[in-house]
Amino acid sequence: EYIRKKFKKEFFSLQPTNLYGVNDNFDLKSSHVLPALIKKFYLAKKNNKNFVEVWGSGNVEREFLNVEDLASAIYFCLNKKIPYPYMNVGSGDNISIKKLAYMIKKISKFKGKIIFNKKYPDGVKKRKLDTSKLKNLGWRRSIKLKDGIKKYFDYYQSVKA
Repeated sequence: EYIRKKFKKEFFSLQPTNLYGVNDNFDLKSSHVLPALIKKFYLAKKNNKNFVEVWGSGNVEREFLNVEDLASAIYFCLNKKIPYPYMNVGSGDNISIKKLAYMIKKISKFKGKIIFNKKYPDGVKKRKLDTSKLKNLGWRRSIKLKDGIKKYFDYYQSVKA
């Protein structure tokens, strides 16, 4: 913002929401919620486990964006005159961790139970970006969460097979 004002340069920053996609970090000790759940359901199905443990109550809500949609937003912005110093990039959709876990369970065809371990903290109750600036410029995400997660699960399964 400083460079933009002081030197009249066309700089702007994009702040994405929670991202997922190819080459993600699936390490259960350091990954974020979506890749961790993908890995947990994959391993539970592969190893014939009876349950998958999800940390927290499952009631918190998060917003997720596929990395291909982020790339699309970047390309979109590079080809526009952007009047803002920064913009948020997100899907515009929130989903509870509980609904997300059940979605992944269905996609993975895991037959066991989901156990929500409330000994782990939930964190912020609802995390969603205001993406109205980018939306008003005409950009929309193209990958729906369910479709993106199906492709994401298939990707993880293919690199682990």
